[in-house]
Amino acid sequence: METEGIRLNNRPLNKIRPISVKVDVIESADGSAEFSLGNTRVLAAVHGPVSAKSRFEQIDRATLKITVESYDSAPSRT
Repeated sequence: METEGIRLNNRPLNKIRPISVKVDVIESADGSAEFSLGNTRVLAAVHGPVSAKSRFEQIDRATLKITVESYDSAPSRT
């Protein structure tokens, strides 16, 4: 809910949160990036190539593994 041009977090409607993008942030990955928007941070990494583990795996296909972790560091509202 907003009142008179101010958001609940006291940020004006015309002001955006700080944005940053960094690449190659994880040394052990073949490619990686970090995207930040305010207190929200997303890390992405690419590892590979990896040889097939069994004869049933298709070598011309990729597997996407997604791990989501949430850290609530926002101040509590009372």
